[in-house]
Amino acid sequence: MYASDYPHWDGDWPESTKHLRTRDDLSDESRAKIAGTNASRFYRLPA
Repeated sequence: MYASDYPHWDGDWPESTKHLRTRDDLSDESRAKIAGTNASRFYRLPA
């Protein structure tokens, strides 16, 4: 899961989601899991 709701001193918000989208070491499937699929599954939300 990915959390972007708290401005940590070591974070890079608002660029953090851009970095997630542009990382070369993540597959599209992994990126989707980090950005929402894992949270949906964890909280048992409808797909």
